[in-house]
Amino acid sequence: MRCTRATCRPCWLRGAVNLLAHEMTTHPTLSPWLAQLFVIAEERGRGVGAALVRACLARFAELGFSRVHLYTASATTLPAYYKSLGWKTIEETEYLGKMRAVMMFDIHG
Repeated sequence: MRCTRATCRPCWLRGAVNLLAHEMTTHPTLSPWLAQLFVIAEERGRGVGAALVRACLARFAELGFSRVHLYTASATTLPAYYKSLGWKTIEETEYLGKMRAVMMFDIHG
């Protein structure tokens, strides 16, 4: 990913995110996945996470995908963050010992 003002400072990693073909073993038919979004504490609330999500969605679109999935580390607070970015909850399920929200983003609409 290219550095932009929203995602990088010289010599300082502000956050990261992964694009994966497969993520949840219980949902092998869903692909691709946005995963492991992380922003360092000092940069949270400054739009870095949203910029990383937008960059990933743009890359998925370039690769020809029309839908992208993710699951949250919690089924309570994190879905609201992703909903504010246009994601929709498609299921709440227990996975790896915690309740998770499985979410989907329709790139074209």
